[in-house]
Amino acid sequence: MTIKHQGICGVVTAPDGHVVATHSDFERQGYGGFSLKEAQTIRVREGLKRAFLRVFLFQGLTSKTSGYFCDQFWENAMEHGYRMETFSIGYEVAA
Repeated sequence: MTIKHQGICGVVTAPDGHVVATHSDFERQGYGGFSLKEAQTIRVREGLKRAFLRVFLFQGLTSKTSGYFCDQFWENAMEHGYRMETFSIGYEVAA
């Protein structure tokens, strides 16, 4: 019997294409009303924003920032060419 690992991975790329942050989630618990894949994707997107923030701010500050600040920081970064991509591991591909 093989164990199927299912999770979501993600990267943030700079305008020049270099990867500046990564995050993944292979946790097996979901959120109420969301599939496991959707819950993992939500956690990865939030984790990517935090990882991206840590690239530019020191850890003591990033651990105390609000979700709102993190979202605003990310929105500004997208306006300057940063992109976030997520991809699944171990999930069936929809035809």
